[in-house]
Amino acid sequence: MALVKFSRMTWQEIQNSHRHGMGHEKINIADTKLAGKLPGRFCDETDILAFRYRGKKPMLGFRVDQVFYVIGVEKNFGDIYHHG
Repeated sequence: MALVKFSRMTWQEIQNSHRHGMGHEKINIADTKLAGKLPGRFCDETDILAFRYRGKKPMLGFRVDQVFYVIGVEKNFGDIYHHG
């Protein structure tokens, strides 16, 4: 359902939303369990975007122009990175 909601929003609306709502936040890839496991296209990136899809569970990925590439989805809170 979160992907459907996101697909109906503009990037500006997403950027204006709270990071734990329909917004997003940047996370340093070194702080995730994805470090060193990214597809070649993204291996030089230092930050990844986190969008919340269920409560505070994130899906992580990269925005390229108008497309968001999902790289990881947390099944259990804390599976992909430590939430502090």
